[in-house]
Amino acid sequence: MRKFLFLLPLLLFAGGHELLYAQELCINEALYGDMRDETLLPFFRALRDGNVEVIKHYISGDMYRQNRVLLEKNKDYPRFLRDFYQGASFSVERAIVAEGNIIADIVIEFPQGSKIFTRLRLSKANGQQWKVVDEVRPNLVNIR
Repeated sequence: MRKFLFLLPLLLFAGGHELLYAQELCINEALYGDMRDETLLPFFRALRDGNVEVIKHYISGDMYRQNRVLLEKNKDYPRFLRDFYQGASFSVERAIVAEGNIIADIVIEFPQGSKIFTRLRLSKANGQQWKVVDEVRPNLVNIR
């Protein structure tokens, strides 16, 4: 009984931690391919091309709300995106399924050698395609 009481706080912590139930996606899995090929690659291509209409198709939730004014009202935003992402390459380093979402670690590498690391949350609602719904703060979700 003492051993059980000693382990109880650990079990409660472990049971409440959302990513203990996360499942890493393998590159050859269909879900990973769907998410990468049908959402992230076209989204990254649209960023590089400055195509705000296509970008709007691949985002929703907080990501859309936070960028709505830039996407809909700022006439210079497409040019900014083309200039900023010119020659950049995008890669999905890791992806996990957690609570019905996909959390994807993304690396954006620029021609001069600098890199940006970001973590995106993708969600799928009502049988639609995966959409980027927000950027996850690395200190809130640690999947490495």
